[in-house]
Amino acid sequence: MFIVNVLFETSDTDAVLAAVKDLLERLVSRQPGFRRARLHAGVAPSENVVVNYMEWDSREAFQAFRAAHGAEVTEAVGRFEPRFLFFQIAHAEGGWSSAA
Repeated sequence: MFIVNVLFETSDTDAVLAAVKDLLERLVSRQPGFRRARLHAGVAPSENVVVNYMEWDSREAFQAFRAAHGAEVTEAVGRFEPRFLFFQIAHAEGGWSSAA
Protein backbone atom coordinates (compact mmCIF):
# COMPACT_ATOMS: atom_id res chain seq x y z
CA MET A 1 0.00 0.00 0.00
CA PHE A 2 1.16 3.51 -0.83
CA ILE A 3 0.16 6.45 1.38
CA VAL A 4 -0.06 10.04 0.18
CA ASN A 5 -0.48 12.89 2.63
CA VAL A 6 -1.09 16.32 1.20
CA LEU A 7 -0.44 19.09 3.72
CA PHE A 8 -1.91 22.57 3.34
CA GLU A 9 -0.97 25.43 5.65
CA THR A 10 -3.50 28.18 4.99
CA SER A 11 -5.63 30.84 6.61
CA ASP A 12 -8.53 29.84 4.35
CA THR A 13 -9.24 26.30 5.54
CA ASP A 14 -12.83 26.39 4.28
CA ALA A 15 -11.68 27.01 0.71
CA VAL A 16 -9.05 24.26 0.91
CA LEU A 17 -11.54 21.78 2.37
CA ALA A 18 -14.08 22.55 -0.36
CA ALA A 19 -11.53 22.27 -3.18
CA VAL A 20 -10.02 19.00 -1.92
CA LYS A 21 -13.42 17.45 -1.16
CA ASP A 22 -14.52 18.26 -4.71
CA LEU A 23 -11.39 16.65 -6.18
CA LEU A 24 -11.80 13.55 -4.03
CA GLU A 25 -15.45 13.06 -4.93
CA ARG A 26 -15.31 14.06 -8.57
CA LEU A 27 -11.96 12.67 -9.71
CA VAL A 28 -9.77 10.77 -7.25
CA SER A 29 -12.39 8.31 -6.00
CA ARG A 30 -12.87 6.95 -9.53
CA GLN A 31 -9.21 6.17 -10.19
CA PRO A 32 -7.87 2.63 -10.55
CA GLY A 33 -5.80 1.74 -7.50
CA PHE A 34 -7.36 4.34 -5.22
CA ARG A 35 -8.54 2.82 -1.92
CA ARG A 36 -9.76 5.57 0.39
CA ALA A 37 -9.12 9.03 1.73
CA ARG A 38 -9.67 11.06 4.85
CA LEU A 39 -9.68 14.84 4.90
CA HIS A 40 -8.56 16.34 8.20
CA ALA A 41 -9.08 19.91 9.42
CA GLY A 42 -6.76 21.12 12.16
CA VAL A 43 -8.00 22.34 15.51
CA ALA A 44 -6.34 24.83 17.85
CA PRO A 45 -3.46 25.42 17.87
CA SER A 46 -3.27 23.90 14.36
CA GLU A 47 -6.45 25.40 12.91
CA ASN A 48 -4.59 26.65 9.82
CA VAL A 49 -3.65 23.14 8.71
CA VAL A 50 -5.55 20.74 6.43
CA VAL A 51 -4.30 17.23 5.69
CA ASN A 52 -5.60 14.99 2.93
CA TYR A 53 -4.68 11.36 3.73
CA MET A 54 -5.02 8.93 0.81
CA GLU A 55 -4.36 5.21 0.42
CA TRP A 56 -3.44 3.77 -2.97
CA ASP A 57 -2.78 0.17 -4.01
CA SER A 58 0.71 1.12 -5.16
CA ARG A 59 3.06 3.96 -5.99
CA GLU A 60 2.48 3.16 -9.66
CA ALA A 61 -1.30 3.64 -9.30
CA PHE A 62 -0.77 7.07 -7.75
CA GLN A 63 1.82 8.03 -10.36
CA ALA A 64 -0.57 7.00 -13.16
CA PHE A 65 -3.23 9.23 -11.62
CA ARG A 66 -0.80 12.17 -11.37
CA ALA A 67 0.37 11.65 -14.96
CA ALA A 68 -3.21 11.68 -16.24
CA HIS A 69 -4.67 14.39 -13.99
CA GLY A 70 -1.79 16.43 -12.54
CA ALA A 71 -2.75 19.60 -14.39
CA GLU A 72 -6.32 19.36 -13.10
CA VAL A 73 -5.12 18.85 -9.53
CA THR A 74 -2.75 21.82 -9.83
CA GLU A 75 -5.54 23.99 -11.21
CA ALA A 76 -7.87 23.05 -8.34
CA VAL A 77 -5.49 23.28 -5.36
CA GLY A 78 -2.15 24.65 -6.56
CA ARG A 79 -2.89 28.13 -5.26
CA PHE A 80 -2.94 26.66 -1.72
CA GLU A 81 0.68 25.46 -2.10
CA PRO A 82 0.17 21.79 -1.20
CA ARG A 83 3.07 19.81 0.21
CA PHE A 84 3.07 16.14 -0.78
CA LEU A 85 4.47 13.51 1.60
CA PHE A 86 4.76 9.84 0.61
CA PHE A 87 4.81 6.77 2.86
CA GLN A 88 4.57 3.01 2.97
CA ILE A 89 2.90 1.47 6.00
CA ALA A 90 5.48 0.20 8.49
CA HIS A 91 2.97 -0.93 11.13
CA ALA A 92 -0.80 -0.80 11.58
CA GLU A 93 -2.89 -1.20 14.72
CA GLY A 94 -6.67 -1.41 14.98
CA GLY A 95 -9.38 -0.89 12.39
CA TRP A 96 -10.60 2.09 10.43
CA SER A 97 -14.08 3.27 11.29
CA SER A 98 -16.32 4.73 8.62
CA ALA A 99 -17.52 7.36 11.09
CA ALA A 100 -16.94 10.98 10.11
